[in-house]
Amino acid sequence: MNKSTDRNLQVERAGAVDWERYRALRLGALGESPDAFWTRLDDERDQPDSFWQGRMGGAVNLIATCDGVDAGLAVVARLRDCPADGGLFSVWVAPTARGLGVGERLTRAAIEVAREQGFGRLVLEVSDHNAPAIRLYARLGFAPTGVSGTMPAPRDHIPEHQRALVL
Repeated sequence: MNKSTDRNLQVERAGAVDWERYRALRLGALGESPDAFWTRLDDERDQPDSFWQGRMGGAVNLIATCDGVDAGLAVVARLRDCPADGGLFSVWVAPTARGLGVGERLTRAAIEVAREQGFGRLVLEVSDHNAPAIRLYARLGFAPTGVSGTMPAPRDHIPEHQRALVL
């Protein structure tokens, strides 16, 4: 039996009142998977409540729950350098929920948000070493764009590449 059928998986759009849940997930993600994010835990851990409250606007913040427990997050926002496209950012699944389909649910919800927003493409960056995420994104139709680079210092030894889904 597929493990995901054993769980009650939900993805919701976080509203302004959910900033504390978002903060807890984001800080958990930065602490547990520091090499997956451009921002470091030290950059965000001591930010004031107003910082977190401000992050709830201007983007669609998705929170996944598994059996009623917050288990992952993703963010969809317009790309600054290409306003016709959306970006998929901050995708993370809690270790206890990995392998249950949470990442796929989050990504599918992000695709739906991007379509609703009228974006032409949904673009993301993923570490070249994150094989599970690469497999997920490929399965959902995200193709490499040919753009590659590295994480910012001090993790500039970690290569990453861009993928995009034409909507």
